[in-house]
Amino acid sequence: MGISFYPPFVHQETSSLNKLLDHFVHVAEIAGVEHLGLGSDFDGIDQTVDGLDDVSCLHRLIEGFSARGFSPKETEQIASKNFLRVIEKVLPKE
Repeated sequence: MGISFYPPFVHQETSSLNKLLDHFVHVAEIAGVEHLGLGSDFDGIDQTVDGLDDVSCLHRLIEGFSARGFSPKETEQIASKNFLRVIEKVLPKE
């Protein structure tokens, strides 16, 4: 599941980095870190979460994972490994 960074999906009133991190923690608790990924939607959204203006700001989110208790391995899973695993599993090997 890629968590969207679109502010109205993050919170109706305040779309902060902390609110976005709340979503990551919640999904990790319910579904497990192995089912979690980034779904920034930077290519189609007309608003951004405060502090995550574009891809150059992703380090703030990554740092937030650590602050919320995600291990380096879990952070790597969320940031890329989970999507790579799924892509390798579903796409043909040709």
